[in-house]
Amino acid sequence: MTKSVGLGSIEHGLREAFQHLGVERVADAVEQFSGQRKSDSLLRKYADPDNSRHHLPLRDALAIDMACAASGHKPPLLMVYDHALTQAQNSSIEEVPTGKICHLALAMDAAAGMVAEAVLQSETCDQCDCRGNHHKEKIYARLLELEATVAKLRQAVMAVNT
Repeated sequence: MTKSVGLGSIEHGLREAFQHLGVERVADAVEQFSGQRKSDSLLRKYADPDNSRHHLPLRDALAIDMACAASGHKPPLLMVYDHALTQAQNSSIEEVPTGKICHLALAMDAAAGMVAEAVLQSETCDQCDCRGNHHKEKIYARLLELEATVAKLRQAVMAVNT
């Protein structure tokens, strides 16, 4: 009889990967990525919620998610991890005034404009024949700013009391 696991648990995500790929292909993916073969039995222990001695290593989780993605499936362990982080963020968010949301939306728009400007500068660079490679750092920095602003806006919107 199969044990019940919580929907948002790592064990559930691992079982999803087993359903998508099969235990053998999961073991193959881990071996390809890390160079270490994990037995089917050990992988099943990772998916056992009552087994506190065996926990799925992050490197193996990454390999499993990459194999799922390559097979056209959503990465189940990433989804578990993302859900847990979102829940943690939601529990710590205070209500945000609507004005702040508008301010963050405008900041996001400005940050997106700076990304576009940096990309355009790299595309029209006349100073060298590098095809804009020396602009990558600036583009990356602008993308990080945009991502940070989007994250703040996301948190503010989630905090709106509906």
